[in-house]
Amino acid sequence: MNKPSVLIWGCGSIGMRHASLALELGASVFCISSRNGLPFPSVKDFRELPANFSPDVAIIATPTALHAAHVRVVSSLAPRLTLVEKPLVKTATEIGPWLTDAQRRCTLVAYNLRFHPGVQDLQTLLKDKKLLALQLHVGQYLPSWRPNQDYRQCYSAFRGRGGGVLRDLSHELDLACLFAGPWRRVAALVGKLSSLDIESDDTVTILAEHEGCPQVSIHLDYLQSPARREIVAILEGGGIYLNLLDGTLHHGEKVKIYRVDGNTSYRLQMQAVLAGKTEPCCTFSQGLDVVSYVDAVERAAAQQEWIWRANQ
Repeated sequence: MNKPSVLIWGCGSIGMRHASLALELGASVFCISSRNGLPFPSVKDFRELPANFSPDVAIIATPTALHAAHVRVVSSLAPRLTLVEKPLVKTATEIGPWLTDAQRRCTLVAYNLRFHPGVQDLQTLLKDKKLLALQLHVGQYLPSWRPNQDYRQCYSAFRGRGGGVLRDLSHELDLACLFAGPWRRVAALVGKLSSLDIESDDTVTILAEHEGCPQVSIHLDYLQSPARREIVAILEGGGIYLNLLDGTLHHGEKVKIYRVDGNTSYRLQMQAVLAGKTEPCCTFSQGLDVVSYVDAVERAAAQQEWIWRANQ
């Protein structure tokens, strides 16, 4: 049986993680990257790809501002599935009619936290429950993210390259929609509050109403050390608390501990896409909805007013 082939566009830290996991799971890897000395075949430009090259899976792990152009190029290679690192694109207006319905159906967004077993258990526990409030909080110190790279030079530091905490940590917006349904209206505070040597925003606080929850609050920052990532779901008569970093789920008197590491959700995501599975991946339409949420958060902060979803 032939190995599944994986094309990875961009071999920074996240691209190399995808490559390592694909190799571990028995796939062959080909990369488009400006880096030298990669441990698998690579070219520096997509125009250098072998003739008639058509990978089983394509992964776009380039800076966010390049995603729209790279999705368009990769779609012409007709992979079985395309996985785009989050967020799907920088702004929703970047997606045009050039992407067909069939291409959209085979394009997924790499919100790998959907594969965390605690997230999946929380989703099950919330099914058919009345969700009164939802709180999501994540803080991670940007200079410690990529130990082999100066944080001031990475794309996260530059607004024009699609950087900033709102897009980097948009996992929480995706999870809010996963648990509470589509957003209806949003207000937000967005800014650069620290002395980090970056031009992008480092702190975002969101207050929103979703179709399935009247009060959703989301906090994102580049500042906290030690890191913090947790979800609180408030229900009638109690609530559920999930700590994604220490792998614990608290539900009433019960505590469930998950044996996970930093690669668990990424590995499960890679297994799914190599097998051609789209569940529980973030679909193209769901990923585009997260981008519209990001756009609305930025408008809400700039205009200092509630932004309602269109057609509400």
